[in-house]
This record gives sequence, C-alpha cells and structure tokens, in this order.
Amino acid sequence: MTDKSRIAFDERINQIYASHSAQGRLRSGSTIIAALRAMEESGEAILASSIDQVGSVAKDVEAFAMLHTNLESFISYLELKLDDVLRVSGAAKDGVVMSGASREARLKFATVRSNLTRQIEIHRFTFTQPFQSGASGKGNPPSPTETTAPAKNLGGKPVAKHWDSMWAAMAVKLYVGDLQPSSQADVERAMKDWFAERNLEIGDTAVRDRARALWTEYQAAQ
Repeated sequence: MTDKSRIAFDERINQIYASHSAQGRLRSGSTIIAALRAMEESGEAILASSIDQVGSVAKDVEAFAMLHTNLESFISYLELKLDDVLRVSGAAKDGVVMSGASREARLKFATVRSNLTRQIEIHRFTFTQPFQSGASGKGNPPSPTETTAPAKNLGGKPVAKHWDSMWAAMAVKLYVGDLQPSSQADVERAMKDWFAERNLEIGDTAVRDRARALWTEYQAAQ
C-alpha cells in the first residue's frame, strides 16, 4: 500500500472528526464506530485495487507474498490510527484505556483485521502460476488469435482450468463456512467430492498434496 493510500485514509478520518465536531459528538462512541467502518472499507478497497493491479502483471506466489506484506503493513498503520481515534473520541488518554468503549473498539478492530486477512486468503490460490509474456516480449498476454483452442475435458482427468476452479470453490466454501475442516482429511474429502460431482477422475496423491497445502495454510491462519 502506498503513501497515497494512507494520505487518502487520513483525509477520510479528518472528515469524520470535522463532521462529528460540528455536530457536537466528536467525543463519543459514534466517532469510533465511524472510524472503524472507514478502516474496513478502506482496507477492502485498497485490497481489491491491489489485486487487480498486481494480478494484471503477475499471478505467482511472489506476487501474492507482496500483496500479503503490503496489506499487513496497511493494517498495522490502521492500528496506529486507532490509538488516535480513541484519544480524539475521549475513550483513551495518553495511551491509557479510559472506558469500556476503548476495549470494545480494539475487539472490533481485531474483527476488521480478521475480515481483511480472510479476504486476501481467498485469492491465495489464484496466485499460483508465473505470468507468461506474449510474443512481443513486453509482458502482454497473447491475444485470442495467438492462442490455441482451450483443451476440452468432458470427464476424465482434470486439466489446469479444473484445478483453478476447484481452488476457487474451496476458497468460497471456507469463506462462507460451508467447509469447516478439523483435519486434512476433511479438506481432501471436500476436494474429491468437488471432482466427483463433475465426473472428473482424480488421483489420491494429486489431491492429497493440494489438501495438505490448503490445510497447512488454514491452520496457520487460525
């Protein structure tokens, strides 16, 4: 996330301060609520924009690592701004918690952090392939006329696009709560079920390796 993003967020917070001050409710819980909403919305907007910009250039693990690092950096910045919000709202003074509102704000910020982290994790498995430059050598993807027809796979063994679709399906299941694995076996079973529903053959080793990768990341995120 760039300094420009931080400046834009600061301007939004200052607008909240000015508006609430004019309404005589600057030093109140409503200031905290508005600021937390701004933090989550800003984080979501920046994440979406960054994924679009980076994804148009590269979709490999290095690109995702950069996105993840930048998001964590922005979240840390938001956490610092929360201290300022608590001070301005009167919930804290000189870093000392003055009310239950301050403790509640920090709990809600933890939820904001969790939501943003979950959203970027949904995109992790779309950043698995190195970007292929076009014939021009300028990093542009080949035009439709330069590519061969996509491989058809009516049943049989999965092709690359089916793996991508499976990853996307698992990410959505985790996000909405349809998949709440308690072991690697649960993840593997969900993956096999997805392929079975589409009449696609899948080897145990192929799916187990991917289930292990997802389970490892899932555990690390808990």
